[in-house]
Amino acid sequence: MLLSELQPKTIIEIGAFTGGSAIWLTDCLEIFKIAGTVYSIDIDLSMLDEKARNDSRVNFVKGDGNNLGEVLPAEKLSQLPHLWLIIQDTAMVDVTGLLEYFHKNGLKSGDYLIIEDTNKWVWDSWGGGWKNQEEMENGRQKMANSHQTYQIFLNN
Repeated sequence: MLLSELQPKTIIEIGAFTGGSAIWLTDCLEIFKIAGTVYSIDIDLSMLDEKARNDSRVNFVKGDGNNLGEVLPAEKLSQLPHLWLIIQDTAMVDVTGLLEYFHKNGLKSGDYLIIEDTNKWVWDSWGGGWKNQEEMENGRQKMANSHQTYQIFLNN
């Protein structure tokens, strides 16, 4: 429904994993007859499913979501048509850095940036069963910092 209403021209997914989401997004663009392009970025493209890897409709890009300036330089972003739909789909990316990068490099009114895994309740409920408690606490802190950064962006 969101894709049909937004009609995004550029979809940027940070975190490809096996490529399933990128393929699904591309399928949706075709179903809704939206002339858009999907870019899916991951630091390790070896995890891609073979069918996803061979699907020419998706631009899988090897790169670190924590260093978007190298992966999607400002010059490249300036050439991508709007409306943008940016989806952060990995816990391994500094959300504050991601927000700042797109905010400074082309994000416009009407574009959408979706941050996943930022529900405080989810982080709190995982706490007891998480093997690496230090990693769990780091996740909680990142989520809290991201919420504060998001509020700053909303007010500017």
